[in-house]
Amino acid sequence: MISIHSGIQALRNFKVKTLQEKLQLRLPDLSIVGAEFIHFVESDKKLNTEDWRHLDKLLNYAPPINLSNTVCSITVTPRQGTISPWSSKATDIVHLCGLKQIKRLERGINYHFNRQLQAGELDEVLGVISDRMTESYLKEATEAHKLFDELSPKECQSIDLIKSGRSAIENANIDLGLALSEIEIDYLFEQFSNLNRNPKDIELMMFAQTNSEHCRHKIFNADWIIDDERQAVSLFDMIRNTYKQHPEGLLSVIATIQL
Repeated sequence: MISIHSGIQALRNFKVKTLQEKLQLRLPDLSIVGAEFIHFVESDKKLNTEDWRHLDKLLNYAPPINLSNTVCSITVTPRQGTISPWSSKATDIVHLCGLKQIKRLERGINYHFNRQLQAGELDEVLGVISDRMTESYLKEATEAHKLFDELSPKECQSIDLIKSGRSAIENANIDLGLALSEIEIDYLFEQFSNLNRNPKDIELMMFAQTNSEHCRHKIFNADWIIDDERQAVSLFDMIRNTYKQHPEGLLSVIATIQL
């Protein structure tokens, strides 16, 4: 059984303002009325009045928000098929507070707008308020079950580079949310063309992850140029220089591997 709890502020005013500025570059007459957290509760049985009173106290951890001027809303959630870090922690907390019948909590954000979206505008809006790699959106609340559905593994799919050329990787980049750069797409196209075979979607996904900024620190480890003068060390080396200069008293140091 899945229930919903909402009504508290999700984003600070400065964050809403930043999103609004980006949004109006694309859709000048569309405004964000506000953003609220929406909580999805998966439970073994229907929660009684006392359970809801208890849960309501736990989930009212931010100020209430006035959304009376809302005309339409979009719900953005963690990527379907995943369990967010918030979900893991929140579920542990409600269990420790005695709500054992709750199997899992998940949290999304309802973005509220001043008018209905026209045909073709949804992708524009989602491009501003969500991250395709880590988030999904729900068309309506009745789709909340998708957050808790256990997905069966799918067969690997072949990306038909041989037939469609570079555009095959470009499309996969969008469809799979890989966040590949143009240089990386060129590299993959060249390598698989030389091998004369199509890549699998899992190969592209693994490349995207291992070659990401999170793993490789490509930006932090890039050449550091100030006033047209190339510096002797990268920005990442400058950060690590603190440890080199003062290693005394450190109990633990995180080692970073450059792939």
